[in-house]
Formats: sequence, C-alpha cells, structure tokens
Amino acid sequence: MLNLKDPSFDATCFTSNGMVTGDGRLVMGAGIAKIFRDTFPGIDRIFGGLVKEHGNRCFMVTIEGVNIINFPTKHDWRDDSDLALIENSCRQLMELVHAHDLKKVRLPRPGCSLGRLTWEVVGPTIARVLDGRVVVAA
Repeated sequence: MLNLKDPSFDATCFTSNGMVTGDGRLVMGAGIAKIFRDTFPGIDRIFGGLVKEHGNRCFMVTIEGVNIINFPTKHDWRDDSDLALIENSCRQLMELVHAHDLKKVRLPRPGCSLGRLTWEVVGPTIARVLDGRVVVAA
C-alpha cells in the first residue's frame, strides 16, 4: 500500500482536475486523489478553495506534517488527461520545488491511469521539464 506519509519524501503529489463542487470541494472521487481525500480529511475543501480562487494549477499545502501538492492533469474529471496541462503542471511543480528547496518529491505517473494516456507518450514529455528531485512512480 502507498505510504502517503513516507518521511523520505519532502512532498507527495496527487493527480487532480479543476472541478470544484458547489460546496467548494475539489472533485477527488477516484484514483490517487480519492486515496488522498480518504487519508487526509478536509483536503478536498482546502484544494477546492485554492483552485476556485486561483485556477487549475499546482499548490502545496501541509497537512498533518506532510507537504502535499496537487498536480492537474485534467480540466474536468470526466475528460481524458490533457498532455499540455500535464506539461504546464510539471513547470509549476518545478517552481514549487525551487521555491521550497524540496529535495525529493513523489509524483504518480500523471495521466496514465484514469486519464487514459500512455507512459510512452507522457514519460518523454515530462522528462523534458522535471529533474532528478521528482521521483515518478508507477
């Protein structure tokens, strides 16, 4: 099982979308996002507020001593992941890595599960932006 509180990582990402419910919660109903929502109660409201106020982009928050970063791969949860959005999210993730001097960040393969993209397409795209501080996990 995935240890979201693994102290060997300075931060852990979850893949996300840009949909906020009427009561201000980020839609986190499946996949890695659901695991985060179930592990950290209220995380959907925290990220929902950020996305509603600032748009569908990467944010880092600390919950229960864990640095958590959302990583947008979709605009709408119903859509397939968007490769251009993933590349943009990689740039935003690297901005957070630099700004917070993060040494090791875990990122699940973005868009490769419920986003219906293949690693053969996503892998080379993100490799152009991310550096060795970001560990991409299958």
